[in-house]
Amino acid sequence: MFKRLNTGGEALTQQQIRNCTIRMLDPKFNDFIIRLSKDEHYSKCISFISESQRFGAFDQELVLRYFTFKNNRDKFKHDIADFLTEYMENISSGQLEFDYDDNEKNFKKVFEILSKTHGDRIFGRIGADNKIQSNFNIYHFESITIGIQSIIKHIDQTDDEVIENLKNKILELKNDSTFKTETTGGGKNSPGPLTRRIDIAKQYFESVIK
Repeated sequence: MFKRLNTGGEALTQQQIRNCTIRMLDPKFNDFIIRLSKDEHYSKCISFISESQRFGAFDQELVLRYFTFKNNRDKFKHDIADFLTEYMENISSGQLEFDYDDNEKNFKKVFEILSKTHGDRIFGRIGADNKIQSNFNIYHFESITIGIQSIIKHIDQTDDEVIENLKNKILELKNDSTFKTETTGGGKNSPGPLTRRIDIAKQYFESVIK
């Protein structure tokens, strides 16, 4: 990687740079992210990221993004790349506490549940035929994975009826006109739009357990 960086080759992605530099503080969190990026259910859910994204460690960056927004969203102010880097640095340097066991259990449960609902299309946009398309939308990833946090402890991932209810609610969410507005187009990487789309998802998820 450093050879590419130093010889004018293809530029490193932000996550590749993090993997090279932040692990020097302490490799534990970096290795944790890489290991979870290979989780079976998670891998299924993000199947439609591109090969170039995968080559650039985007699958690993999504794991980092998940934990950053799950645990530190109230600190998000502006640039997402810097926000992710700072969180990874703070965990690796010990400035922030991170419960590895609890966070791993949470991660695996969330993606097992989501993979059981819409499989590899869970983060796809809704099409004109009312079917989820085979693509990956980062705003859907953020909204759904963080929006479900408020009910995750109440969900039994072995309960087929609950999974079916979640599947239907996710389809309703993707059809919601306001949600479509908040997850379409550029300029959405700021606290306001992020909070709005997560709150919409949260409302749909919470209706499952009422």
